[in-house]
Amino acid sequence: MDRIISTIDKGRYFMGLFLDFSNAFDTVNHQILLNKLGKYGIRGVANTWINSYLTNRKQFVSYNDNVSAAKTVLCGVPQGSILGPLLFL
Repeated sequence: MDRIISTIDKGRYFMGLFLDFSNAFDTVNHQILLNKLGKYGIRGVANTWINSYLTNRKQFVSYNDNVSAAKTVLCGVPQGSILGPLLFL
C-alpha cells in the first residue's frame, strides 16, 4: 500500500491486477482430482475420505424466505472450507 500511495502521490501511474478465482473452484472435476491425489500418494482410506467429502453434496438458494430445490453438486470443491483451496490447488 505504501508503494501504491507513494506512486499516486508523485502523479505517476500505477497498475494493479486483481484476479477472482471463486468460479474456478466450481469447475474442479472430482474424478480427475481423486486420480491426481492418488498419483501424489493419497490412496486408500484418505482418498476414500476425500471422495466421501466431495460426493453427494447438495446446494440450494435461500432468498427472502424462499428456498429453491436442493440439487446435487457434481463438480467443484466446497468454498469457505479450509480443505477447499488445498484441493483446488
